[in-house]
Amino acid sequence: MDLAGRETPKTLGGGAQKLAKSLSDMMPNPDDYSSLVNSAALSVINEGIHIVNSAGVTIFYNAAMGAIEGIDPERVLGLPLRKVFPHLNPENSTLLKVLETGEPIYDVAQTYKTPAGDLVTTVNSTMPIIVHGKCVAAMEVAKTISRVRHLSQKLLQVQGTKPPATGPRRTLRPNYTMYTFDDVLGVSPLLLHAKSLAESAARTDSPVLIWGETGTGKELFAQSIHNASPRSAELFVAVNCSALPESLAESMLFGTAKGAFTGAMDKEGLFEQAGGGTLFLDEVVSASPTLQSKLLRAVEEQAVRRIGGNRLIPVNVRVIAAANCDPMLAVRQGRLRSDLYYRLAAISIELPPLRARREDIPVLVRKMTETYAQNLGMKAPEYSQEALERLIAYDWPGNVRELRNAVESALTLSSGKRVITAADLPRTIREDNIDIAGASVGGTVDDRIALAEARFIQEALEKTGGNISRAARELGISRQSLYYRMAKHGIDKSPS
Repeated sequence: MDLAGRETPKTLGGGAQKLAKSLSDMMPNPDDYSSLVNSAALSVINEGIHIVNSAGVTIFYNAAMGAIEGIDPERVLGLPLRKVFPHLNPENSTLLKVLETGEPIYDVAQTYKTPAGDLVTTVNSTMPIIVHGKCVAAMEVAKTISRVRHLSQKLLQVQGTKPPATGPRRTLRPNYTMYTFDDVLGVSPLLLHAKSLAESAARTDSPVLIWGETGTGKELFAQSIHNASPRSAELFVAVNCSALPESLAESMLFGTAKGAFTGAMDKEGLFEQAGGGTLFLDEVVSASPTLQSKLLRAVEEQAVRRIGGNRLIPVNVRVIAAANCDPMLAVRQGRLRSDLYYRLAAISIELPPLRARREDIPVLVRKMTETYAQNLGMKAPEYSQEALERLIAYDWPGNVRELRNAVESALTLSSGKRVITAADLPRTIREDNIDIAGASVGGTVDDRIALAEARFIQEALEKTGGNISRAARELGISRQSLYYRMAKHGIDKSPS
């Protein structure tokens, strides 16, 4: 998986599988690694190769892998993997997992810490070496992200086409995205306004700041902007600023120069890796003040200086940032530099929470249900009136992400039933103290949505004593949107 937890395109698997087969064939017995270590097949490969025996001891580690990880091969050979990389275990190491299971793992991106303390991101295929039916070793073939980018671009040039559209089982495109504007579903004015802004942003090269609560779809919008832009054939590189260790954040983003510290090698940072494409900085408010200052300089100058380097390296990259809070509030609280905010927010897009666009819930539920049902090989079920009303009335603190999980859970619990009832919904929704009486008077789904929306507005006005600003904040919408909805439902400003 990569930094955003996504699957990666298959670029190494076939070749690694053939190489592992040839190495298995040349070993005379399970305990003799000499022919494997001295194999000419390994010496001509320019990708990183790391082989450990059944005891987890490194028996082959080529110079290309050393260059990727910034390690002298002599420091690795003959040592247990976990002694050199003490944080690794079968859960986070493909080498150890393949030794344990004997099953190959194809084209997985891994981000891990080297002995020098640096973070490295590679795309690996890891294969078992089988002799007489026994897994005697595991071999990892690694490419850096920049190498994968080069291969992806070559593939697109050969094909002469844009990346293929996604199907029911969402697949990763060669540019490392999964979403387009076709995946932005909803009919509410708030969502359509945000989508319109994003579509306009895609036609420019200006920085974009997308903000909204967790689960509102910030990366969906960022990927959609990238895929609708002239940069769509290039890479979309995503990084979560809150997940970057303080001591390694700068080297991850800006790269390192050889000799910057013990064991440091010349290495691209994410700004360079995203060259020609888009760099998505998620949760930018979580970056330290020092890092924010350097991000500002990189965005303004379109150039980076590697750690320990003495020259500026031009980068052609479009920056899209995201925040899970109101960025102006973060500026006032001192968590976001004002100059960085104004630079990133050349175009600012606010994504509404799901509770502020309840009319979109039936649309989302229908689409999610069809997708999950198709993935499970079943016919998409319907929803009972009570189940739908509960979904509409629930406040969704986790927003669209929580709704997606709820739909998936409901389909699993319904065990192939033709109609999903309230009893099939997750417990938090099923047992939530929701008053749906106002939405149970019959009529169409749209009628019930309108009744539910009007009731929530009236409750917010009563709670705030008719204060429009406070009621809008309570509902998670703007003052203008609240005035519009009040007029639509014929609601007076004074609380009833």
